Amino acid sequence: MDIMTKLGKELLDKGATACLPRNLTDYWLDVLLRDAEAMDAGEVGELILAVVIRICEAKFAVEKEVMIPYDDLFEYCDSYKIELALEKISRATDIKYEKASLNTILTKRDVRVWKENE
Repeated sequence: MDIMTKLGKELLDKGATACLPRNLTDYWLDVLLRDAEAMDAGEVGELILAVVIRICEAKFAVEKEVMIPYDDLFEYCDSYKIELALEKISRATDIKYEKASLNTILTKRDVRVWKENE
């Protein structure tokens, strides 16, 4: 099974909340972070785009379609990459953060960060 099919079955088909960084398995968190790095290097980043589009559908769709300006789409991808990095740091260290919900993801939000056990 190719990676896009796997992404579809394991995340996209389960809806936007499955795509929130806090709900990702370690496997998908790492895969999406690698895709984000590839996107930063000028590659397409098709996995990140698919996930961000799924989230946008849930947040912004009117009836069955959503219109996303091109520039906004890449801004949303950048926001999603930050959320992925925050989740990775949170899982690997004692630094925790206020995790994004479907309402707050892809927005310019203030993120509360703290050290665990303080």
